[in-house]
Order: sequence, then C-alpha cells, then structure tokens
Amino acid sequence: MFKVSNRLAELRKQVGIKQEVLAMELNISRVTLSRYENNQVTIPKKMLDKICSYFNIELKDLIIIDTEEDAKARLKFEELDPILLNIVFELQFLKSSVEVGLEAIRVILENLSQETKKKLSNIDSKLKRRSKNKNQD
Repeated sequence: MFKVSNRLAELRKQVGIKQEVLAMELNISRVTLSRYENNQVTIPKKMLDKICSYFNIELKDLIIIDTEEDAKARLKFEELDPILLNIVFELQFLKSSVEVGLEAIRVILENLSQETKKKLSNIDSKLKRRSKNKNQD
C-alpha cells in the first residue's frame, strides 16, 4: 500500500543527518531507525507523529506513492479525517503485531517436543470434553 520507510531515509538524507543523530532525536536506537528505514518493522503511529514533527511535515507527506493504485488510495487517504487516519494506522500496526505474534507461536509449536505436544493434546481433549459436558447440562 503506502511506503513510509523509503521516505524516512530520503528525508533524513535531505537534511544531511546520520541515522545515529535522528535516532537520538527520536529517542530510539539506531538499529530501530534502521529497521524503520528498511521496512523491517511497522512504525507505530506515535513514532510517525514524532517523525512528522521532527521534519515539520504532515503525515500525508511522509507517504510514498509507488503505483497509480497507491496514488488513488492517497487521494482518499488525504480526505480522511485525522481521527480516521489514526485508526487506519493503529489497525495497520495491530495487524502487524498480530502477524508477529502468530509467527512466534508457530515457531514455538514447531519446536515443542513430541512429549509436550502429546500433553497439550491431552489437555485440549479434556477441555473439549468439559465444555461438551457443560453444554449438555
């Protein structure tokens, strides 16, 4: 959809500051800033506001348009009420957080020993039977 990371690096370079300096100004680590610039993590809405404030730009100016579809979406985006805009970014951040959490759970489950998987399966069966028994009562 929209790209913020490339624009962030572009703005930083236009101003002529290093990642270390901007990271310090934003009160984050240089590694976190690098992850933002390389689109490795979703930038939280509060941080987007901080970045906009630092560069004295509006949020819509932080967004890069890559395609004609993005251009049309940006027109709609610019018409959004600021409250709706906050909701859109919070939902995008939440979606990203859920995806990260699900991936972590998947990795944990893959690495469980067979014995632990068997125990969890037994617990799951017991819980299902209890639930079924309660529903029948």
